[in-house]
Amino acid sequence: MGRRFMVPLLIVCSLLVSVAVLMGISMLWQQETLAVRDIQGSPSALEPYQVTGNLGDDVHNLSFTLSQGKMQRDVSFGREEETPPEIEEWKAEIGGMEQYVRLELGGRILLPTEDTEIIADAGLPDTRSEIEQAVWKRFCQREKTWFSGEEKTFPTGSIQYGKGQVYMQQDVIFHEQPNMRASVVYRADENGVQELNGTACRSVWVPFSLPYEGEVTMEWKVDGDVDYEMDEQKVHLSHVVPVGTVLDNKLYLTGRVSYAYREGIIGIYAYDLQKLYDAGAPYNTQKRMEPEMIFGEDVVDAHQWVLGIEAVGDHLLLVKRNDSTVILETYDKAGRMLDSAEVKTKRDVYEYTLSQSAWEGGNGVLFTWDVGNTSYSFESVETTSISIDSQGKIIHRFTITDSPWVAAVCGKDSFLTLEEAKMDVPGGSDFFYRGDTIPKQYFLTVYSRDLKKILYRGELVTDGVDDTKGIYGAFLTKDSHQHVGKKFLVSDTWQYISGRRYFSNIEMTYTGVET
Repeated sequence: MGRRFMVPLLIVCSLLVSVAVLMGISMLWQQETLAVRDIQGSPSALEPYQVTGNLGDDVHNLSFTLSQGKMQRDVSFGREEETPPEIEEWKAEIGGMEQYVRLELGGRILLPTEDTEIIADAGLPDTRSEIEQAVWKRFCQREKTWFSGEEKTFPTGSIQYGKGQVYMQQDVIFHEQPNMRASVVYRADENGVQELNGTACRSVWVPFSLPYEGEVTMEWKVDGDVDYEMDEQKVHLSHVVPVGTVLDNKLYLTGRVSYAYREGIIGIYAYDLQKLYDAGAPYNTQKRMEPEMIFGEDVVDAHQWVLGIEAVGDHLLLVKRNDSTVILETYDKAGRMLDSAEVKTKRDVYEYTLSQSAWEGGNGVLFTWDVGNTSYSFESVETTSISIDSQGKIIHRFTITDSPWVAAVCGKDSFLTLEEAKMDVPGGSDFFYRGDTIPKQYFLTVYSRDLKKILYRGELVTDGVDDTKGIYGAFLTKDSHQHVGKKFLVSDTWQYISGRRYFSNIEMTYTGVET
């Protein structure tokens, strides 16, 4: 055979070997153990739930779905990346087209009250209503000059007053693609500022009633900015951020308060999304959208906070707190309160996350309350499960401190958890003295809705035991089978251990029982 044929032949052979190796590894991963081993109760309790996720190492990935009690799997090369958190957005129908809505770039606006003395430089507004209108007009004009690149000089000077209120201007972004992270795309021409790529920006006015006292000076800058100068030791401003949800093409906003130095009022502010979209970009039209309805108003102060608002089925759920008591209120779309309930926590709640399930005639909500206080260097969570029926009635199922699960989901008649436990191994925490690398076991447990009874428990079995054997094989002596001292557990070995099989992107949902 001539030399000129050797190189191509070697390349072909190496490719065949590589393919064969990949096929062999793939077959091994196809044979990877991934099953549920029944321990207690009836496996039928798992059937209303679906569990999806990934099991893999740094090179391979086994995607799996447990549905109706059956396991499906798919092997791929390359570690599955952790799913980035989705942008909070809501689906709406605008002009007969499906669009996605999110909140962005809210701005705090401080205005004097009607009854306070106002001292304004010549050429600037000197009444409460005129200042409000001028601030909004200035905001729109400044935005337009920024987008278009126009040169514009704004009136300058200062306005002083002694009492005021906190308001918010909140941008609302519309876009045609879900989970879109890019900002609105603009083009400026003789027709004004045009929005491109299926995106649009609108703005709403959120009329909180959060008062403050103390001398404030509004500095009107030549570039259009309005700055506020004050002695922050004397002028205490409430900490508030607009948060919201969408239900039946209406945007419902409230103010998440983390501290209110003076007593104020916050409610729920409703905006029609179609009307908001049709109002056009504020930097072109200068239209300011006021809420078409305000309801659910209540006092906020140093103890009473608003934490958030959620759409649950056909209802709105307002979440508040009074120190260590969480207050839940349901409303219909017309603003009528349907029910309220209180949940006692061991410490004050600062914020929360939640997950939801749905079934015919109701919904389940699982709250995780952050009751830690980072300023005192401790963190803790408590968990509450509730149901809300079709009439908006709230049913408190349970509240638990430091829950043992890493994932959980509410069902109509039960409650599913994925629990992580340290494997019982010789040497235990003494051998794995960096506790995060102790081999783990995972259990799927179905509880009754009140968490008082176990309906089913099974272990999610993998070949992770092989990893444990590998670790002990490296550090046990042949004769005594005793673990070698800690000095041999060097950092690169721990990095190797931590890179072995592990679960990621676990999601659990309630799907109901097939009939």
